[in-house]
Amino acid sequence: MTDSIVEVAVAIIIQDGLVLLTRRSPGAHLAGLWEFPGGKIAPGESPEEAVRREVHEETGLVVTPGRLLDSFTHRYPERTVRLHFFECRVDGGALNPGPHEATWTPLERLSTLETPAANASIIDRITGRSPSRQNAASRKTERAEVEK
Repeated sequence: MTDSIVEVAVAIIIQDGLVLLTRRSPGAHLAGLWEFPGGKIAPGESPEEAVRREVHEETGLVVTPGRLLDSFTHRYPERTVRLHFFECRVDGGALNPGPHEATWTPLERLSTLETPAANASIIDRITGRSPSRQNAASRKTERAEVEK
């Protein structure tokens, strides 16, 4: 069986030393973990269009994607994702996460939260941590994947 790659656009939104995070819904892949807002890129949609749409759907905020911080592929046991991380600026809207939980979190606290393993390198980058160190949640998630 050929493993298809899920293309995902992700927003890194930092304001006044705080980063915007959303929590994965119960029943979703990696349920309960904190992540940067974003989601699947629809057919015919650019990553920039997807990040604008997904952030608005998940948080109520209107953002403008800036520079592409990183793109890479990450393989989980159950799927492979290609992530496109964009630095984004909030241009409007109000934080109204609807069914998603969302919060502004201090950058220095980011590495202590449970996050998807695929986010470890971008968390290290935006917090200035050494790439050889992983956040606590990524280590926990990777342990759980190995134990399956």
